Amino acid sequence: MTNYATKKLRNSRPRLYLYPVLDTFVIALREGFEASLIVGILVAYLNKTGRRHMLKSLWFGVATAISAALAFGAILSFTSATLSDSGEKYFVGFAGLTAVALVTWMIFWMKKTARFMKLELEQKASAAISAGALSLAAFTAVVREGLETSLFLYANFKGSNPLQSTIGLLLGIFVAVALGYSVYKGSLRFNLSKFFKFSGVALILVAANVFAYSLHELEEVGLFFGGSANKITALLYIALVLPTYLSKPKPVAPSELKDKISLGLTYYSNVIDGAVLAVTVANSTGYSSQWKNAANISNHGFETDLNINLIKNKDVTLNLYGNLGMNRNMVNDIGGANSIFLAGFTGTSSRAVKGYAMGSMWGGKWLREDGKLVLDANGFPQAAPQEGVIGNPNPTYRGSVGLNGNVKRLGFNLLVETCQGNQMWGGTYAVLNNFGITPETANEFTVSAAEAATIKDYTGATIAAKAATAGNGSVITNADGTYTCRGNLEDFGNGKVWLNQSWYTGLGGGFGSVSEGFIKDASWVRIRELSASYALPDGLCRSLGVPGGISIGVTGRNLALWTKFKGVDPETNLTGVSNGRGLDYFNNPGTKSYLFNIKFNL
Repeated sequence: MTNYATKKLRNSRPRLYLYPVLDTFVIALREGFEASLIVGILVAYLNKTGRRHMLKSLWFGVATAISAALAFGAILSFTSATLSDSGEKYFVGFAGLTAVALVTWMIFWMKKTARFMKLELEQKASAAISAGALSLAAFTAVVREGLETSLFLYANFKGSNPLQSTIGLLLGIFVAVALGYSVYKGSLRFNLSKFFKFSGVALILVAANVFAYSLHELEEVGLFFGGSANKITALLYIALVLPTYLSKPKPVAPSELKDKISLGLTYYSNVIDGAVLAVTVANSTGYSSQWKNAANISNHGFETDLNINLIKNKDVTLNLYGNLGMNRNMVNDIGGANSIFLAGFTGTSSRAVKGYAMGSMWGGKWLREDGKLVLDANGFPQAAPQEGVIGNPNPTYRGSVGLNGNVKRLGFNLLVETCQGNQMWGGTYAVLNNFGITPETANEFTVSAAEAATIKDYTGATIAAKAATAGNGSVITNADGTYTCRGNLEDFGNGKVWLNQSWYTGLGGGFGSVSEGFIKDASWVRIRELSASYALPDGLCRSLGVPGGISIGVTGRNLALWTKFKGVDPETNLTGVSNGRGLDYFNNPGTKSYLFNIKFNL
């Protein structure tokens, strides 16, 4: 095997702008100051109306709200700690997305209602006093801020340095209380509108960080795939939310909404009867197959399209668009046959199989009993005596999201597409494994002498026995008695085994009898298109004899791809556009393209 340097991969939180200290400082400052203002307004109202004797009820409600927020935070932490690793990732991911949604709603709500907050709180306090429920009113006014803060901070703490986050939290609370008290006493006067505006911008950036981390956690459990695309998704969040937040509110009549938002939903269910397939016939006919209207295939799914005009004025337009589609299909019948070959090889192919999705991958499988691998005496899985369905190339869903617009004469368009849940046979990687020229086969690990005496390879030889073999370069005996080995350690269910050359040239390689081991998740996210254009000034165009205008543009296609699939581009297919799909065997990858254009409108 070729000697390659190995890299240590770090599973770190995707971050965009802020650091943990600033993240939690901003959260605590903004939410804490809002709560301080609420309390200050209520206290001032009681003093102004001569009801100072009711301050105890007010402070009781405030204390209860703070206690509820702390209890909620403790429940979140306790629940998270009792879950399995995957369960915790689910919990953190969805908690983070919920926090982002709440905070996004809150900053827009505050932008809309901040100017009326004092009057509204005084009216509620007056009504509560009349009803004898001031404590409840104070509790209700403060608890929303507290619960919201606990949820947001929990999601932030899970993906940050705890010490740094705690420092930021304490500093934020201190400054928030100090500002709130100073405003209440009248010793500090500043523009609250600008404070909420700029703190709202900071919260959007923090929310984008939490958004990226939440997607990262869901990716870890296979619910979402993105990798570095999580950052792009978070940046899209900023691109969508920030301009809308900073724009001046404008009343929109119901009749105008049809020009702002469009949504299309389609559900379908159909059966294709008599689909044309090449059905295998008896060799006595002199032919290998015959084209027949043999297949009965059912399909059902839905598609949705969304278009939102976020900003539309004389100088700036911003439009968000996207679609999402899901399809499930089933081969109900194929002319009495069990399966029909569509494309691929003798050992691994894409087929129409009765009772499975169209194009299902077929090949050698691991031997199982009751769903568990049957292992040999050395702890390795064994090949099943019969081939069968080993994978599904059909995605769980496909979708895209795009953003386009204009800023005066500058136009732009960004389109990101994704395909999730589809599988692919990694034939390229499998063959390279066989010849020992992948990073996987170049890995090295070190074990103790005791472990070396028990860990076996596919032939049944232990690491210690291999080390004693003259001229064996796959094992190095170190001066401290440990052994450094080429390959990988794996536990199939009966203790660690050594995946070395004998494994990769046998069942673990591309020329072995088992293809199942190379069926991999081929989900992907890619930047499908990024373009920009500039319209030359009208006066210049007229002087050039082009009164209709001249625009200069540049477009890039397939600029970036994020995927866990080890092989060639997962959007490609060995046999091109055909019924047989999900086959990677030294395919030609998808191409990037760059286009420069000049348009003359005569």
